[in-house]
Amino acid sequence: MKKRIWSTVLLAGVLVGCGGSGGYKVEGDLKGLSGEVYLNVDGQMMDTATVENGKFVFKGKMDRPSVAILMNDQGPITSFFLENSRIVLTGEMDSQQIKATGTPSNDRYGQIREQLMSRVERYMAAASEDEKQAAMASFDSLLWASIDANLDNILGVALLYQAAQGDDPDRVVALIGEFSEEMQNHPMMEEARRIASVARKTAIGQAYMEIQLPDAEGKTVALSSLVGQGRYVLLDFWASWCGPCREEFPYLVEAYKKYRGKGFEIYGVSLDQDREEWLKAMDRYGLDWTNVMAADASQSTAAQDYGINSIPANFLIAPDGKIVARDLRGEDVAKKLEELLK
Repeated sequence: MKKRIWSTVLLAGVLVGCGGSGGYKVEGDLKGLSGEVYLNVDGQMMDTATVENGKFVFKGKMDRPSVAILMNDQGPITSFFLENSRIVLTGEMDSQQIKATGTPSNDRYGQIREQLMSRVERYMAAASEDEKQAAMASFDSLLWASIDANLDNILGVALLYQAAQGDDPDRVVALIGEFSEEMQNHPMMEEARRIASVARKTAIGQAYMEIQLPDAEGKTVALSSLVGQGRYVLLDFWASWCGPCREEFPYLVEAYKKYRGKGFEIYGVSLDQDREEWLKAMDRYGLDWTNVMAADASQSTAAQDYGINSIPANFLIAPDGKIVARDLRGEDVAKKLEELLK
């Protein structure tokens, strides 16, 4: 299955304007919500409001439309387009079905999300590979058509940002130049450009990038020390707190035992912040290959260089230093090695 951001993509048709210029007013009515809520815009906490009987209000003015995240002490609640207009958030906390209405972009959110999710459901229920491919093609068609229809507004930018985390970075880069000048300079567009640029550098067929990080004994180990000499190296990003990462360990352990003597190595990069938890995980799960830790951002930009937005993530590097596969899951690692190391 291709990389997809099924649940978070925002999709809609053509926007008609961006709301008024007198400022925004966000009115919330969320059953089951209490305490305080926070308005996060572009990664910064912009405002705080006290909730009374599930209701709260934010007021302010935006220089440009942005994607806002409503949060409380437990984390994100929902996201919506914040524009200078009246925006209403309604729903129930238990069901997590929260709607944003009041501007063209927010009004269309629910309708298009349903269209997207129907394609996801088709994919999940598919009985054959052909049916899966058809569902993905339909999803892609809807996504790219909606981007093309919104080249001058924040919805198009948000859609392209999501597309940048998919499988077609070249198309993303090409489309950026078709947006209006204002939207090209939007911070979210800059991030989409960065993500797509990294994706191009780490695509299959590209040369790997060097990593040098300390192992459990504090000795710096370079990725290049393993690459070459007839070996295939799996560059694996993980963390002890990552449940999906732990689910992959048995498959990696089995593949390592089977192919280690036939030209296979693993270079594991932990994104743990707690050294002790990292060490415990290696011992508990039998991760006997080369492991390094990238907790200190001043030591390495490994995760940024390889565009790691979520884990687990991996890249299989051939003896010639080229990436030959990525994001292998479960038995796919062993199957790919069997193919390469006949």
